[in-house]
Amino acid sequence: MTTKQFVFGLNVMVVCLCVFNLESYAQGCKNLESVFEAYQQGNSVYNDISLLIDNTDQGELLSEVEYYLSNEDNQIRYLSYLLVYKLVMKSPMDAVKYRGVFVLIDKGLSDEDAGLLYRVLNYLEEVPIGWFNTQSRGRLASIIMGYPAHFGKMIRLAGTLQMHELITFLESARDSEEQYTNRDKWNVQLVLGRMGDGASVDYCLDQVKQVGMNDQVVFHLVPDLLYLQNRQVIDFILDEILKEEEHCTSANPDNEIAINCGYRLLELVAPCMADFPVALVASGDLDVEDYSGALARVRAWIKENRETYITTFD
Repeated sequence: MTTKQFVFGLNVMVVCLCVFNLESYAQGCKNLESVFEAYQQGNSVYNDISLLIDNTDQGELLSEVEYYLSNEDNQIRYLSYLLVYKLVMKSPMDAVKYRGVFVLIDKGLSDEDAGLLYRVLNYLEEVPIGWFNTQSRGRLASIIMGYPAHFGKMIRLAGTLQMHELITFLESARDSEEQYTNRDKWNVQLVLGRMGDGASVDYCLDQVKQVGMNDQVVFHLVPDLLYLQNRQVIDFILDEILKEEEHCTSANPDNEIAINCGYRLLELVAPCMADFPVALVASGDLDVEDYSGALARVRAWIKENRETYITTFD
């Protein structure tokens, strides 16, 4: 066999392999319509979604998905929102990201099903702040002012986005005697505090201090305080870790005993701290074997770094 014949044969083999791979992909990858049909039949379509996003024009795919968002079937809309979210997170195209975020806000946050709306809010909380453009922020503000379902969670998203254009509205909601619940007003105070209102930060801290530490405060109110991303809050929690009182209970329901709240406070504050002596594993638990030793190390660290510590939001 001559060199020319070898090269020709090799080229033929490469072409055949490429054709084979394309045919294999075509057989394995469904179009959008067939993905929805398979989903309605109870089949798992998550691999098909990944294939679609990776191997089709993402701008066109987003436009196709938008058609399904007006479907009356909640499950169809659920899959549509998931597809849009996946496109936003995976696409390298800015136009797709910006358009996808707007679609999630415009359609998802006005969905008549409160469960789907809540899920879309969870998606949006995972989206980087820079992908919310002026159009998306404006639409979010207009939905919020209509007092939607999950109002508190929605305004917290606005607080994370630092949407200062809502401050006048939020102050009015805080001072209103009608429509807004106490929980709504608590969330309003948190959002105003997140956006730099010192009086709101003081209010939230004072409310927790008046109650004092216990299981319910640790599980529900301390995470609220941490949303503020404020050093006064971190100071308060570090000071609570130093206390010896036992106002919390152990996690064992068959043998509940009083324990120091510091153990749980460590788990909550650790993600907010730089160069902290303890860290968390993926499950959210402390990456330690000796909890008593970990608490002692952290207390020593606090005493040494109380005035100089650095947070992840500084």
